[in-house]
Amino acid sequence: MDPRGQYNLVHLVLRSLLILSLVSLNLGSDAASTGIKRGPPSAHTSDVTAIDKKQGENLEFSCSVDGNPPPTLSWFKDDNPLQKDTRISTDAKILTVLGLVVNDSGTYSCQAATCNTNGRNICSKFILTVTPYRVATRPIISSMDKQKVRIGTTATFDCQVQSTTPTTFEWWKTETSLSNNHRLTISDKIDIQVNAAPADFYFETLRIFTVNTADAGNYMCRAENDFGSRTKIAELEVITSATEPIISSMDKQKVRIGTTATFDCQVQSTTPTTFEWWKTTSSDNRRLVPISNKIEIRVNAVQADFHSETLMIFSVTWYDAGNYMCRAENDFGSDAKMAELEVTSAPKKPPPRRGGCMKFGAPGPLALILMAVCGYALGNQMFFD
Repeated sequence: MDPRGQYNLVHLVLRSLLILSLVSLNLGSDAASTGIKRGPPSAHTSDVTAIDKKQGENLEFSCSVDGNPPPTLSWFKDDNPLQKDTRISTDAKILTVLGLVVNDSGTYSCQAATCNTNGRNICSKFILTVTPYRVATRPIISSMDKQKVRIGTTATFDCQVQSTTPTTFEWWKTETSLSNNHRLTISDKIDIQVNAAPADFYFETLRIFTVNTADAGNYMCRAENDFGSRTKIAELEVITSATEPIISSMDKQKVRIGTTATFDCQVQSTTPTTFEWWKTTSSDNRRLVPISNKIEIRVNAVQADFHSETLMIFSVTWYDAGNYMCRAENDFGSDAKMAELEVTSAPKKPPPRRGGCMKFGAPGPLALILMAVCGYALGNQMFFD
């Protein structure tokens, strides 16, 4: 290589080294002069934490976030800005909620503003569940209904209990003499079933199979928890003679068009009874069902061994005329009674009286005599004149 070429090569190498030195020096002095690690805040976790608390407890939660300088944090509940009050406060990275209530349940998150953009970075997130405060007391038993069944069938008693703590059951048959009371256990004759129930409720069922007259009497459900016990008693009545239902006669109804027709169906039955209402014509029979503002079927209170229902037909039209049937059925058979609905027209209004007219009645005997005398006198006067 000639001396001129060697000179150019050395000059190029020296120039490159100078540029690299200047760049390195500039970067080093910039980092040394600031001494700050720049960049967005570092979020340590994106996991969702589940927190369970009881009503009345306090909550303290720390947001996992780093940054230099410390980033500005914002707190959110269910994606809405968290509203602070006397119970809810934030201090640096700590969220504090005093005296938790059920409405505090929800999804919480803390978010930090990034250094270089307007975006946000979720740093911590948790789901809070607040369990309502429950007062622990003795169990509360719902009423047990009296059972009335025929001999040879099955009697069923349901005992439903409200209790905030675990509850145990006992079933007893009670007699007039306390010494004859005896606790019932599962056997070929008796079944005790534990039923599923919602939270804070417990439910058992007593079944007595092939009922006979000796099974009649009072049955007691006893429920007990750590705070005490309660009992409920219901009677079992055994029917030894049961027959098909007997319907009392239904009366014919005669109503004016536009009014309401009412049929009462009273049934004597010693066992539970179901009703059906029908309209019958020569060409068509149809079962009646409730229709708003037109047909109402009212179930009346049961009195002793009598059951009754009432059929009401509103705004009667000519089309509603016809025969109506009540049908009653129990486990032993059925009975039916029919009654007619006659629809009449509305009464006609009397014609208005004409003004200025006078009406006279027929003349009496005295008036006839006076008329005869006056006529005779008037005739004589005219004759002599």
